[in-house]
Amino acid sequence: MTETSGYQLSRAWFNFAFENPEIIRPIHGIIYLFAIEHCNRLGWKDKFGFPTTMAMEAVGVKKYQTYIKAFNSLVDWGFIKLVQKSKNQYSANIINIKSAHTKKGKALDKAFIKHGSKQLESMGQSMGQSKDSIDKQVNNKQQTKGKHLDYVFLTQKEYEKLLVDFGEGKLKMCIEKLDNAIPNSKAAKSYKDHNRVLRGWVSRWFEDLPKSEKPRKSLLEMTDEERFNAC
Repeated sequence: MTETSGYQLSRAWFNFAFENPEIIRPIHGIIYLFAIEHCNRLGWKDKFGFPTTMAMEAVGVKKYQTYIKAFNSLVDWGFIKLVQKSKNQYSANIINIKSAHTKKGKALDKAFIKHGSKQLESMGQSMGQSKDSIDKQVNNKQQTKGKHLDYVFLTQKEYEKLLVDFGEGKLKMCIEKLDNAIPNSKAAKSYKDHNRVLRGWVSRWFEDLPKSEKPRKSLLEMTDEERFNAC
């Protein structure tokens, strides 16, 4: 295997990750990149042992179920070919990454080209931008939705407003409730506006909890009277 082949494998991964951001998590990339590194250290063998405990330690994962779920996804996506499955978490999978049928894609190349042309265009413009263009850039940034846990998406502005309105403890529980509901409910999977849902039935669910199950407010969230009574 030539030196550039390792680069080609990682390039194929980042192309795939760029085209499928909704299913990619950091653990997928680090496991695959470690598999490339391990294969390189073994002299680019066609098939080689990939011990689970060693891989978990290398990528900083403590739970076996977390690791094996991500590993199996890489197999399903064609980045790792499973030659022989391990019997348990203490034995090694025999894998092949050289002949695995990795996903192809050029979205990342197109994105780089587009980004480069925008940079050149921006450099050719005057440093004095209009206020409207600056506001538009800020608003676009605010509309980008960030991922909370596995399935909940909120813009930074929405999250900060919920944090102010709900408090940290209540918001955490509401997000966890919605995150658990989405993959297990056909109706929940159709939710588009997670901010609205959190303020709707999820928030009302919280109000019905027994008092003992509600998170205690932090001192910063309490009124002066509540701080006095808590002492």
